[in-house]
Amino acid sequence: MKNFLGALLTAVILFVSIPTAFAQATESVSAEPVPAAGEQDVTLTGADWTPGLAIFILPCPDVTDEADATGDTCDTGSLTPATVGEDGTFEVTANWDVPAEGLVFAAGDPASTQGAVGTVLVSDAGGDDGEGDAEDDGADDPAADDTETADSDLAETGPGETQVLLNAGVLLLFGGYVAHRGARRLKA
Repeated sequence: MKNFLGALLTAVILFVSIPTAFAQATESVSAEPVPAAGEQDVTLTGADWTPGLAIFILPCPDVTDEADATGDTCDTGSLTPATVGEDGTFEVTANWDVPAEGLVFAAGDPASTQGAVGTVLVSDAGGDDGEGDAEDDGADDPAADDTETADSDLAETGPGETQVLLNAGVLLLFGGYVAHRGARRLKA
């Protein structure tokens, strides 16, 4: 009975520790608004990435919704490389043709372990007095920041699925242990 309780305690500890070890990534990417539509130098920044990770940022000129940005819908011929610093951030400038309605872009590493999408906004897209709206720079509106870094729109792959597989493996091992112990008792 002592061994059974020990195995049960081990299984509980594993089930509690695995979600902590495989917490969802929170990397984000954003772009400074550009002053006008057309060929522009766009400053792209990222936060909460794995330090030292080499990533690529690519424009998605035919995409109007960040949820539709994938490797198939973005311009893979216009990759902008960046290396994440020791603090988990990066900043890089890309020269892109930004339409008046804005430009969706995607960032990620070659192994697809981390990724995020964002939108380059045109600050004079409204054509008003030139002062811009709060949604143009996102400085005063937390909701505007969410639209620029919609990594929640990406398919959830990686750590979450690994956690399920590890939990299933631990459960199978524990079930095998219980079956083995029961079979030994029946033979005796």
